[in-house]
Amino acid sequence: MDAGSYVYIAGLTSSLDFPTFNAIQPAYGGAPSDGFVAALTPDGSTLIYATYLGGSGTDLVSGLVSDGAGNVYLAGHTTSSDFPIANAVQGTFGGVPTDATVTKIGPASPYCAVSTANRNAPLAVESLASFFGSGLVKDAATANPQSPSTSLGGISIRVRDSNGVARLSPLLYVSPSQINFEVPDGTAPGNATLEVVNAPTSVPPVVVPIRNLAPGLFTLKSNMAAAYGVRVETNGTQTVLPPGSPIVIDDRTIDLVLFGTGIRGRSSLANVRCTIGGVSVPVEYVGPGGAVPGLDQVNVRLTTTLKGNTDGHLILTVDGIVANVVMVDVR
Repeated sequence: MDAGSYVYIAGLTSSLDFPTFNAIQPAYGGAPSDGFVAALTPDGSTLIYATYLGGSGTDLVSGLVSDGAGNVYLAGHTTSSDFPIANAVQGTFGGVPTDATVTKIGPASPYCAVSTANRNAPLAVESLASFFGSGLVKDAATANPQSPSTSLGGISIRVRDSNGVARLSPLLYVSPSQINFEVPDGTAPGNATLEVVNAPTSVPPVVVPIRNLAPGLFTLKSNMAAAYGVRVETNGTQTVLPPGSPIVIDDRTIDLVLFGTGIRGRSSLANVRCTIGGVSVPVEYVGPGGAVPGLDQVNVRLTTTLKGNTDGHLILTVDGIVANVVMVDVR
């Protein structure tokens, strides 16, 4: 616990789907393990950030200390020649078997803006995002998701992009601790400043990187993909398989419909890849997902090569950018 009363946890993980949030490194670096560090409020009720820390080899955080200014210092070791570094005293891997590592992470803040799907930055133009903090609005309110306005519950979010152009965001949901919004169309890539307008308390502006593409997939409980199956029966009719339910692979055609955000900016369908348990599956559609602004949809074909595959990790790669890893139950 530091002087700001945040609680820190650090160690190692071999999980592809470790629950990151507002992360410095949102994606798993590689087997067999990555280090991790997470910051929480004193009562453990709110996650401030959770991040991987590692490269393609073995990485471990074995020590942690914080100073009076809220900085966190992590000590550990790595066998990764691609361990993530910045402002390093030694910028290259020293050699086999391991190097020691020391990492400094700046003060945590309860105010941040992340993708609503994967809970990490950057954000994409026309994607769904969430602003977290406290005292954001007096009372919770929900908009019509098909036609959200730029004012809800008496507040607005102003997005000032890297060109200095300010736009108001469509708002879908507001509460004292969370605002869900869409990044406005036309927002220029680069660092943008987000301001909560007319908040009942003083809310600091948040700076967040904006990209044309920042793929994130929505999930249900236990990191299961927010997705459903569509099976074509032998008589030509279609059966919808409910979200989260097991999908039994047989000779019938089955498509999996996934939902996410920050994906529609892909360059071409040919540059979208999907694997389930390491098995490549055909991607049939990637684009807007219906009437809700910012919601994207990905359709993949579940082929018979997935029969008996017990590894349900689904990995979506869009123009070389890997989305958050999610789980599907295919048998």
